[in-house]
Amino acid sequence: MTDSLAATLFGDRTVPHDRPVRRLLDLSGDESAALSALVDRLDATLGPRRLEVARSTLLLDEGEEVGGLFVVVEGIIALSRPAGRGEVLHHTASTGPIVGLSALLAGTRARFTCRAATDAIVIPVSFDELDQLLADPATAGVIVTLLVRSLARRQERSIELTHQVEVLNQALHTERDQLAETVDELDVAQQAVVDAARMATLGELAAGVAHELNNPAAALTRAADHAVADLVRLIEGIADSGIPPDDVDLTGHLRRSREAPSLGTSEQRRRRRDLAATHGDVLAGRLVAAGITDPAAVSALTSLSPARRDRTLELLSVAWSLGTWIRNLETATGRVADLAASLRNYARPDSAPVERIDLIGQIDDTLRLYEFRLDGVTVERQWGDDIVEITGWPAALLQVWSNLVANAADALEGAGTLVVAVDRPTTDEVVVTVTDDGPGIPDHLLERIFEPRFTTKTGRVEFGLGLGLGLARQAVDRHGGEITIESEPGRTRATVVLPVQPSRARSRRLEVDR
Repeated sequence: MTDSLAATLFGDRTVPHDRPVRRLLDLSGDESAALSALVDRLDATLGPRRLEVARSTLLLDEGEEVGGLFVVVEGIIALSRPAGRGEVLHHTASTGPIVGLSALLAGTRARFTCRAATDAIVIPVSFDELDQLLADPATAGVIVTLLVRSLARRQERSIELTHQVEVLNQALHTERDQLAETVDELDVAQQAVVDAARMATLGELAAGVAHELNNPAAALTRAADHAVADLVRLIEGIADSGIPPDDVDLTGHLRRSREAPSLGTSEQRRRRRDLAATHGDVLAGRLVAAGITDPAAVSALTSLSPARRDRTLELLSVAWSLGTWIRNLETATGRVADLAASLRNYARPDSAPVERIDLIGQIDDTLRLYEFRLDGVTVERQWGDDIVEITGWPAALLQVWSNLVANAADALEGAGTLVVAVDRPTTDEVVVTVTDDGPGIPDHLLERIFEPRFTTKTGRVEFGLGLGLGLARQAVDRHGGEITIESEPGRTRATVVLPVQPSRARSRRLEVDR
């Protein structure tokens, strides 16, 4: 332990035994003995003048001119100051036997309001009389001893009060911070309840829409199947009737039209340009519209007489157009049926807290539901080998995929690539990644994206389910998994790691949460 400066300067200084100690102040004795000595000297010098004061008697008023002080023989005097509509009590036990001390130090104005807290006995001493008393060294030593004791007691009390105030302030700050955290938690909990209610409503709406779509979708699918079958028979009947030339295969041309991929406008223009160089713009346009671009087929058709060529080209054009519309009809009806099925899966109430979940099926359903927001975006599905079903809460995980796909669609804004991959790196876990090549998330926002209700879409009206990434992480946490997001300009990847089989403890927690 390092010695203080006082210990260094004064610690080794001793007083010889043969020399008596003489000090102006003797603070080692009892205060009551010093007070008794002072009272005796006051009686001897000024004569007996004790005053009996009743409780609540005002001795000094703050700010008033004071010409002396009081020596308290018995009782307690309270020192206070006005504060607003009341008074703040500063001293009672630390007041000491001399009242008016602060007035003596400050000049002649009272610094406190002094009032008897109990019935008391005091001796008034004017400042002139005090000067007379201080002329006697012995009396001065007693008075100064009491004054110093009173000052020390008040200073110690002031330091203690200051310390208590600081401790209380720190406790108040801590409680205020805890209260703020509690308010935030309550706000989050309230929002979660609102979100849950919203999701329940959306689930009911989705179930209703799925139910309403189911019958029309089924009827449309059946009608499309019958219409296709009838059209094929009609074309075959026309082909067998001998109306078209024997070398015109309408049935095969219709089949090729149904199976051929759709051509973009740029590809159609290119093919017309290639044919126009040898056959002219008009004929080239008719050949492309009829789906005849193969050089051999073009050569065979253009070798016919103009009348026969035009008649054959017209029949082939009708067959190709019918095949295209049949293909579109089959695609559209299939999509409506898939959407209805996806809505049923999305809104299906869980019959148990945990179920077996087909992740690929879930994610495929989600991508179909968000096709309208991914228009113009290249969507790549990468399904790994040996992907097994996992155990979990289907409705909660559907919200995770919906949120991740919706965020990626917002970032891409109708252009770019979205890659959704499902892999099984170990036998115990499955990893789902959703990667887009959008502009990325700034670093100062990336660290906040899991905060409740935090959004980067301020000022924009967006379609959404009212779920943030914070709730998505809660859903993943419930399954014992982990969700992370990495982002840089041109690449954002969300990674969700889920156990194939959650622990028994987590399964019980899922059941309780439900």
